[in-house]
Amino acid sequence: MKFSREADNSLPLFLIYFRLYWKWIHQFAQHFGNTQEEVHHLFKKKFLVRIYVRESSDLNSKFDKQYAKTWEAIKGVKMAEMDEWQALSEGVIHATSTTDADVTMFTEYLNEIYNFSQAQGLWLSTPGDLKFAREMSEK
Repeated sequence: MKFSREADNSLPLFLIYFRLYWKWIHQFAQHFGNTQEEVHHLFKKKFLVRIYVRESSDLNSKFDKQYAKTWEAIKGVKMAEMDEWQALSEGVIHATSTTDADVTMFTEYLNEIYNFSQAQGLWLSTPGDLKFAREMSEK
C-alpha cells in the first residue's frame, strides 16, 4: 500500500496520518508483545533516523542540517571503538521527534512501517478516514 500526500502539505492530513501511526504502533506492539514505546523507538531507529539524515544532508532541504552532522559524529565514535557510541545513538534516537517530519517525510515513514510490518507477517489495518489516501495512490 502506498500512501499519498496532498500537494499543499495540509495539517489535517498530517493529523490523520499521526493518528494512523499510533494505531499501527499499538497493533505492532500487541502482535509482537512489545510496549508501544519500544515499538515507537524501534521505528524511529529503523526508519525515521535514515529519513532525517537524508533530508538533513540535502542542501535544498529546510530540515535541520545539524542532524546529519550529529550522526556522523556518532559514527566516528563508533569507528574509534568507543563504548559510548551506543548510549549517544540511543539518546539521539530518543530525542528524535516524529513531529519534526513534514507530510512528505511522514508519508515515507508510514510506508516504510507498513512494508516492514507486512514482511514480519503483520497486516496493519487502515481506518476509514484514510481510504481516500489509498484510493489516490492506486490511480
